[in-house]
Amino acid sequence: MDKVKPSSVESSLNPKFDLVAHSSGFWIRIFVGLFFLLVSIAILLFAIFSERAEYWWFILSYISFAVTALIFFISLFFLFKKMRSKRKLLPFLEDAVRLKASATLRDTRTNDSAYNPIVYKILVTFEYDGNEHSKISGYSATYLQYTIKKEIQIAYSPKYDEVFVLGHN
Repeated sequence: MDKVKPSSVESSLNPKFDLVAHSSGFWIRIFVGLFFLLVSIAILLFAIFSERAEYWWFILSYISFAVTALIFFISLFFLFKKMRSKRKLLPFLEDAVRLKASATLRDTRTNDSAYNPIVYKILVTFEYDGNEHSKISGYSATYLQYTIKKEIQIAYSPKYDEVFVLGHN
């Protein structure tokens, strides 16, 4: 049986693992942000060293540099946060086994309050050691990819009783 890698985990049903907000195209956004940061540095250098540059070039170059640097460093922050979250998975994946499961989207609204937001949770049903187990996510999220009764791949840790939804890796 092959070990489950943290890079293959797409999300968790437990809210202590902050994995849901990250998409697979995150590296592309980092490189695009780096590209625009370099372009804004080039514009800034052009404005500083060009004899024909007017005052508005300086303002435009400073604003573009500040905005792209801010976006780039925010992206880096989320990248490091994602990497730290993936590292927290290692003890939970030591004994994890790959299983096929059925995922169902649940509407968990209650009718006892005037403020009744739409709250969706995912219910995962799977079989392990001849017993059927069901787990529901511990937080509200819109799992639009998990529509009614979809087959998914999960990693189940019997030691910690945790369920992780696996991606396409």
